Amino acid sequence: MTEAGPDEERYVAISELRRLGVSESEIIRLVSSYPLERIQRQLRWLALRKVWKAAAFIVAAIIGDYDPPAAMYEEAALNSPESAAPSSNSPSSGQIPKESTDEN
Repeated sequence: MTEAGPDEERYVAISELRRLGVSESEIIRLVSSYPLERIQRQLRWLALRKVWKAAAFIVAAIIGDYDPPAAMYEEAALNSPESAAPSSNSPSSGQIPKESTDEN
């Protein structure tokens, strides 16, 4: 199986933006102003986000280079070995964290 070239990857990203309802003028602005990798990353992450207006959100996410969705952090935490046993410094360990007091 051959890998997709940059032109094909760009075409796929543009097609996905169209499918989401992004206007042609906005698509042109996005693909000419931002790296393809950023556009692809935000498109991948869109499925993990709960959004009402996908077209408006994806444009804002690409422009703002949004952080990964919370769902990615939650999934990573569930799959990590540390999640099986909370650390003694973790509030979820049942211990109340000590508050620092600033007495003079």
